[in-house]
Order: sequence, then structure tokens, then C-alpha cells
Amino acid sequence: LFIMQAPIQIEPYGFVGFSGSYRFYDGVHHSWEGEGIVTKHFESERLFEFVGSVVLRWYSTPWRRYLGGSVAWGNGLSWMTEPSNVDISGSPSGLNPQRLLYFFMFEISLRPLGEVPWEGFIRIHHRSGVYGLVAPSGVGSNFICLGIRYRWNET
Repeated sequence: LFIMQAPIQIEPYGFVGFSGSYRFYDGVHHSWEGEGIVTKHFESERLFEFVGSVVLRWYSTPWRRYLGGSVAWGNGLSWMTEPSNVDISGSPSGLNPQRLLYFFMFEISLRPLGEVPWEGFIRIHHRSGVYGLVAPSGVGSNFICLGIRYRWNET
């Protein structure tokens, strides 16, 4: 399986984000959510990012007998207040950074069993041009994020 051709560069970078979501469909083992995220990027760049996405969250995880939590996958759009040079670092020269890019996320969340509203999560936060669909091919970035979440509807 061939997924990625570009070399991976790991650089120190930071952002802090806040999100809100709304479940618009609750199934037996899954839910569909709309999610909005606002992030403040710092370190090498000082800008804000706004994300809107649709998220499929699956609750029937292999560890459900021992821990609560979920696996989630989301798609949407990400808009930066300024073009981000991080999106073109490691890309072929001549590419211009773009404010609007495709957003993808994959997340695993864990919490104690029971009606506990707090959970921790690890998430891949991905921005890209979708192989030239919304921006030139090669533009994009990936961030590995750790976070905590409070779910008001779990209490």
C-alpha cells in the first residue's frame, strides 16, 4: 500500500485549540457530529485557524470493556487568518501557502467506564490541498495533538 511519498519533517510547533460539537445523529454504536474548532498557532507563526467539520464517532471500541471512549474520523475545511509557511515546508519549491485547505482528523479518546464527562484524546490534525482539489498538490501539514474534553451531555 503506497500512501505517502514526501519525506517526513518533525519540527517544534505549538497551538492551543478550543472546539465545540453537536451530535445531530445518535446510533447504537456511533454518532454523527458537527464540530467547530478555533486554534491559536504560536512559536514560528502567530495566527488563528478556524475549522468546520463533520465527524463520525464510533463507540464500540475493542477496549470498551475496560475503558470508555471512542474512535473518530472527521472531514471539513480549515481557514487560517494568514497563509501558513508550515503548510509548504518540505514541499517542492515555488508553492505558495494557502489560507483555505481541506481538514481531516483521526482521533482516539479514552475515559473511565461509567457516566464520566471528562476524557483524554490523541488526534491527528491534517490540512492539505487534497491532491490539487482545493490547493496545489504538496501543500499541507500534520499535527499530533493531545487534549482533554468535557462532554456536557454525559452527566
